[in-house]
Amino acid sequence: MRILFVICLLALTNLSYALNLQLTFNETSFGINTSGTFRLTGEMQMNGFGWAGSGWPIGLNDGDGVGITSYDFGTYYRGSNSANLPDNYYFTLQSYDATGTAVRDGLTHQVLTESRALWVQIFDRKPNIKVYVGPTPAATFYNPFASAVVDISGTFGVNSSVNSGQTPASQGITFDNLAGTYNSGEYDPGGSFTITVPEPSTTSLVLLSALPLLFRRRKIS
Repeated sequence: MRILFVICLLALTNLSYALNLQLTFNETSFGINTSGTFRLTGEMQMNGFGWAGSGWPIGLNDGDGVGITSYDFGTYYRGSNSANLPDNYYFTLQSYDATGTAVRDGLTHQVLTESRALWVQIFDRKPNIKVYVGPTPAATFYNPFASAVVDISGTFGVNSSVNSGQTPASQGITFDNLAGTYNSGEYDPGGSFTITVPEPSTTSLVLLSALPLLFRRRKIS
């Protein structure tokens, strides 16, 4: 019986989870303060018990969630990565205008509206991610292996810098340098986090290439 329990425990801790963040920037160059839209999808494994609340109840063991105004589901990726970023670079993304859900342990949580819904920080190429959801339904506390399946989108603002205040663009860093796959470390819950930065001009280029055909058809008709 103990052997079976250990095997199940190892299977749970060795699961690999994939999380994807797609960023579309409003600006054409990478400044200290930039903005855009995002979509976060996939499954994120929790650190420890997986959530923390602001305004903890006096008695955690009662599990009633009294006094909690929000929960955050968080995880980090401290392993290897394929992004082309310098070691002294930091990037902090926050979203205060987002919609979507985080499903954990059979419960569907709505992300917070008119408050911080998503926080992503990359420092020395190591991301830390938190998703903020409302106080209800109350998140389960005693299931450290439950991951969160997320589907969230909205707008974001970014604060980023290199060498204590230098803009990324001044150091030759573009938005594409963020793109890549970030992996969990040896002692972290297994998983990968992928950032993609689609070319904002792709759609417009397709439309521009189609304009001559449209004008030609009008002349023929």
